[in-house]
Amino acid sequence: MLSLRLARLGLVLGLAVCAAEPASALKTLDMKSSRFQAEILKRNLPTKTRPVLTRLSGCTFYEHANAGGQSWRRAATSQFEWGTERFYVAKVNFSARANDSISSVKCDWVPGKRECGGYVFTEPDQSGKRLFVMGSSGVVNFSGEFNDTISSATIVCDPN
Repeated sequence: MLSLRLARLGLVLGLAVCAAEPASALKTLDMKSSRFQAEILKRNLPTKTRPVLTRLSGCTFYEHANAGGQSWRRAATSQFEWGTERFYVAKVNFSARANDSISSVKCDWVPGKRECGGYVFTEPDQSGKRLFVMGSSGVVNFSGEFNDTISSATIVCDPN
């Protein structure tokens, strides 16, 4: 059951950013459904979000490694339906303060209740180099070309 949910979430994440090649090692996911890509592109999802004060599903981005320093919480609040499945999506461009200052991220992950993941990008508007992160990984520390270069993200949560 969990692997089916992981596959669904991975499918949505991969297609939500309309990437030709995923930047993760999850090669088993089918990320080529043009119908799904067209559908998510049709929905003008907001690219600006405000810090979330309530505990909605999403990801928290941190200024330093190991979830240290200032944090920026972003929630997936735009509902997206694909067939009979329902997901929540957010496309985020980070503020000037957070832009190119992010060194780690933690996405919500409570199996069967709250499962989130996403792609982070080195350029605004979900462009540039991308990296896949999954909430089940816990805190993800960025290194090399991704450390302090994150400018935007796409977050997808499966409400189960």
